[in-house]
Amino acid sequence: RDGKCVVIKWRSLPPAEKTFRREPQGAESLLFNGDCLKDNPAEVIVTEGETDALTLLQWGFPNVVGIPTGASSLSEECIIPLQKVPKVFLAYDPDPAGTRGAEAAAKRIGAHKCYRVAMPGMDVNDFFQAGNTAEAFRVLLADAAPFEEPWVLTYDDVFTERERRRAAGEQAGFRIYFRPL
Repeated sequence: RDGKCVVIKWRSLPPAEKTFRREPQGAESLLFNGDCLKDNPAEVIVTEGETDALTLLQWGFPNVVGIPTGASSLSEECIIPLQKVPKVFLAYDPDPAGTRGAEAAAKRIGAHKCYRVAMPGMDVNDFFQAGNTAEAFRVLLADAAPFEEPWVLTYDDVFTERERRRAAGEQAGFRIYFRPL
């Protein structure tokens, strides 16, 4: 934070069972490279961990942060600065935990500005270890799809549903719940 080391995260190496430890014990969970958000970037890449973030930093992507404790564990302290960034790319691992984590993160950050980076069967670090380049990753960013917001309906959605309800003999209107003034 502010260029100073405030926490050290240790990880066991294979073939040992995957374990983590932080020093000092009980230290807060910070976004890895979170200082890049202080410059108010127009966009940021969020990875599922520090290793993936380090990989992107090495390949020339300075506006990248790594979440500290797993796919679905963004703390409020991590969410708040991400909510201020206009465009957020979520480059999570392409596994069920990564998919659930990315969806949960998008919902908390703001799905309207989050984009899912479709990692081709591997995480960010593995992508580059497989011989891919920064340009290939830029293509993944360009192809990133916005998260759908199922709670937002278009006029066509409303009209189609209204007609379906009418044809079925159901109430054709929509009940909108507002708190009484």
